[in-house]
Formats: sequence, C-alpha cells, structure tokens
Amino acid sequence: MSSEGASRSPAVGHGAILGGMTEENGEIARLWWARFNEDGEPPLDLCHPDIEMRNPDGFPVTGPYFGREGIRQWAVDVYDVVDDARGEVEEVVDVGDGDSVIAVLRQTGRWKHTQISAEVKWAAVMTMRDGKLFRAKGFLSKGEALEAAGLAS
Repeated sequence: MSSEGASRSPAVGHGAILGGMTEENGEIARLWWARFNEDGEPPLDLCHPDIEMRNPDGFPVTGPYFGREGIRQWAVDVYDVVDDARGEVEEVVDVGDGDSVIAVLRQTGRWKHTQISAEVKWAAVMTMRDGKLFRAKGFLSKGEALEAAGLAS
C-alpha cells in the first residue's frame, strides 16, 4: 500500500477515536449491528429511506435490497438460511471520503437446514448519509473491501 493509501485508511479498533464525521460513521456501523443482534430485527431507524444493501457474491443471500422494505426482506431471507444470525464488528477502517467506513465482521449462527454452526468473516463498505446507513456492499474479505474502496495497492 502506498503511503498515501496508508494515511487515508487508519484501522480503528474497538473504542478507538476517529475525528469528526468518520467517528460518527463508525459508530453508526457498530450500532447498526449491535441493534440487529439485540432482537434479530434490522434497525430501520438507522437506515436511510433510499438504502441499498448487497451481501458478498457467493453468500446464500446476496440481494440487492432497496429501501426499508427491502431491508425487512433481507432479514427474512437471512433467517431462511441461518438461525440465530449475529454480526460482530471486529474492526472499522476509515475510507477517507467522510461518508464511508469498512466494517470487518464475524458472522455467526447455525445453518437452518443442518443446525451446524456457521462462522464467516467478511467485510462491508458502509456509506452513511444524513446520519443513517445509505449503502452497504459486502465482500468476502477485508482485502476485497479495501480494493473496492480504492485503498488497496
């Protein structure tokens, strides 16, 4: 990674402090998943009315999903495949555009039809607008998300 890319993409661990809008965006990303984990319902009040969500290619549920109704359908589709789905944000990376962060996640649950434990690490570029999640695009790895955000060398 070039020194320019490195200065634009500081990793943010749990409790780390970011400046200004980036701090708020990282907190929205963490809060979105924390609230989802509370009761399995997506926190629609944290979703922009024009939200767009796409899971990683290769996931059993990929999308796209549009608007708050689409996010409700996303949850239904997830629970058709995985019981007790939870997403733990392990790291937040500042994309450097003032609107987006990369959330590195560990998804857990049980595959619905086999009840075998599931654990998947993945990452999402999460873009905020008006203090709400506006766009989320999932990738199979942090490296793929960094590349999509223009931060990989």
